[in-house]
Amino acid sequence: MKALFTLISLAMASLAFGQTFSLTIGNGYGGGNYSAGDTVPIFARAIDSTEVFKTWSGDTSYLQFADEWHTTLVMPAQNIAITANFLPFN
Repeated sequence: MKALFTLISLAMASLAFGQTFSLTIGNGYGGGNYSAGDTVPIFARAIDSTEVFKTWSGDTSYLQFADEWHTTLVMPAQNIAITANFLPFN
C-alpha cells in the first residue's frame, strides 16, 4: 500500500510540475505562460503626458504591490488576468 501511495504521489507531482498557467496583462507587459510558484515581473505600459498610473485591477491578490506601475507576482496554479489602470493628468 505504501508503494502504491508513493507511486501515485510521484505521478501527481510530475503532472503538476510540467503544467503552466496563463497570465494575461492588460495595458502592460509580462504576460505569458508560467509554472505555479514562478515570480513574474509585470509593468504598466508607457504613459504620455496626459495620464498617470492609478492601480492594477483583476486578480490583484497575487501582486506584491497593486498600486505600483512595476511590481511582481507569484504565479498561482490557475490562469489569471490583471489590467493596469490610468487616470487623466490634471
